[in-house]
Amino acid sequence: MYKIFKNENNQIQFENNGFVQLSLLGINSINSLKNLYDEYIRENKHIINSRYGMHISLNDKDISSKEKLIKSIQSILKNDLDNIFENYKVHLGGFLTKLPDSKSYTYPHQDWTFVDNNDINAFSSTIWISLSNLSISSGSLGFIKGSHKLFDEVIGSPSPVTYTSAQNYSDLFLDYLHVPEVKEGDALIFNNKTIHGAFPNLDSCPRVAIAIGITPEKCDLYHYTLTQNKKRFRKLKVDELFFMKYMNEELYEKYQQNYEFNEYEQAGEVDVRFTSIEKSELENKIIVLENTRNFYETNPIQKEQQAYIEKADSRTFFQKYSFKNIFREVIYRFRILK
Repeated sequence: MYKIFKNENNQIQFENNGFVQLSLLGINSINSLKNLYDEYIRENKHIINSRYGMHISLNDKDISSKEKLIKSIQSILKNDLDNIFENYKVHLGGFLTKLPDSKSYTYPHQDWTFVDNNDINAFSSTIWISLSNLSISSGSLGFIKGSHKLFDEVIGSPSPVTYTSAQNYSDLFLDYLHVPEVKEGDALIFNNKTIHGAFPNLDSCPRVAIAIGITPEKCDLYHYTLTQNKKRFRKLKVDELFFMKYMNEELYEKYQQNYEFNEYEQAGEVDVRFTSIEKSELENKIIVLENTRNFYETNPIQKEQQAYIEKADSRTFFQKYSFKNIFREVIYRFRILK
């Protein structure tokens, strides 16, 4: 894997875990980004959580204003990034706003493949930066540690016709999602193969984060989009502008039109592959990677779910708390906590 962190320990942690948490921004950069966000909101007042559980500024339609926003974010972050990284380059950049909503899950997933799948040292990452103090209940980002090693497949567009191996196990990943608390200006830097997601924002104010892409300097950008037979991806060598023009909605429209993107260099085709694995076997792999179940005692989501379950459970006390049921519960808790 190409080296981009100046600090060797950060590089090792990134390679082993698939993510690393760092204190990145100083107060001047934080304030500049907050001012930029205020300006952005004034121009885009009607933002809502999408099906991804948040509003993503890269999905906005106006390419010129989107390009202006991206360049502003990259400019503000440059000095801070130069302090942490070497031999790197960035692409894109935008605001991720998760509005308060008890149902706004960002389900665990892997991101698109942004680099050449034939280069075993190539990788792409996202630098996710919080503009406030966050915890699980306010929609902080969570990860499955080491999960970039679980599924080594090309991830392409468009949804919903393109599926991934990780999609089949969202409920399992939610159980093991590690959600670190972050401070204002902290960065979570993660490999785009690392499975990540977020619980709903149950605070009273929006969760605002910055996301910017990063690759080793020598890595070109690629995109993989599904062909009509759904068995192969068309491999395109692209530039940053491609992702300003084409996010998933636009790519889905192009797919329906059988559009071939001949304005971009065609770098061949790649087989669509899936990993077939029993859920129990995958759970064992997750545990071996040093992930533990996320029993967040103060998590309001789990409290709401438990209250609903108890309300719906019409069994009598003695039916619910029979010796057999108590024994099953003890064995279950011993298994998941040991």
